[in-house]
Amino acid sequence: MIRSIYYKMNPVINIPPQEFIENGKCVNFNFAFNDVNIPISCKVMKEPEKNKFIQYNLIVKGEYCHGSTAKISLNYPNMHPDDIDTKMQMAQLMIAEIIPEFITKDYPDTLKKLKMKTKP
Repeated sequence: MIRSIYYKMNPVINIPPQEFIENGKCVNFNFAFNDVNIPISCKVMKEPEKNKFIQYNLIVKGEYCHGSTAKISLNYPNMHPDDIDTKMQMAQLMIAEIIPEFITKDYPDTLKKLKMKTKP
């Protein structure tokens, strides 16, 4: 049996790049998946400087019971330009591409785990 999966999301980040990339301000999205609104949070975390390089990671978290977290690199040592605008573009691209794949797998898996937990 083939199941139809429907999803809808507007992955636009409506805060300045400085707030999102440099200051790590969290942005929340609602991901509509098979008529269920699923809350997702995204933020950027900076790793401590190592070898004159600061790694920026996008953290995507399903804000539901036992929701998983994904960590995605936004830059690498030889990336040029390694500026805030490039990191913001990368973050928006990753949010648009990763969240649908991540949630359409993680959310049903989480529901199955919860169902197994509640069985007598």
